Amino acid sequence: MHRQRTSPQLIFRLIFTCCIVLPGASAFSSTVATPVAEACALLKAADLKPLFGRKPVAKGNESSCLWTASGSKKNLTVVTYKKIVGAPTDIGFESALRSAVKRGQVNNEHGLGDKAFASIEPSGVTLVILKQGRLLQLQYRTEAAGTTKDIEALRPLAKKALVAY
Repeated sequence: MHRQRTSPQLIFRLIFTCCIVLPGASAFSSTVATPVAEACALLKAADLKPLFGRKPVAKGNESSCLWTASGSKKNLTVVTYKKIVGAPTDIGFESALRSAVKRGQVNNEHGLGDKAFASIEPSGVTLVILKQGRLLQLQYRTEAAGTTKDIEALRPLAKKALVAY
């Protein structure tokens, strides 16, 4: 029996797509990304109070952080990527953008890093930002479909995170 080999590029695309676009990307980030900074240190609980209506708590590691608040179904995942195994981060950004376009509404974001986009999804919104060869992803999961107001709420948080990034 002849087995077909899978190219390293295809494997990278599959892994990266899973990491950047699927909820719970933080579970995969430590195997694919080189940490940049402590992800939870990029934002403060007080910064996130408007998203949750109360002070949230963070759980994370160097490259990913999950913010939640007691009694809320909402969460915010912050993921940082300095280097993606097997490809430059700009290729990862473009791959994430193509994947997001297939899933729903995508808008270019100006004034955030070198390149950025926001996607509105059935369970929230995601901002993906490329800045000086590093990727930053903010994934806000809500109790319903994402809205432009959710993106507007994430923009100032993304700006704060970029300063610390």
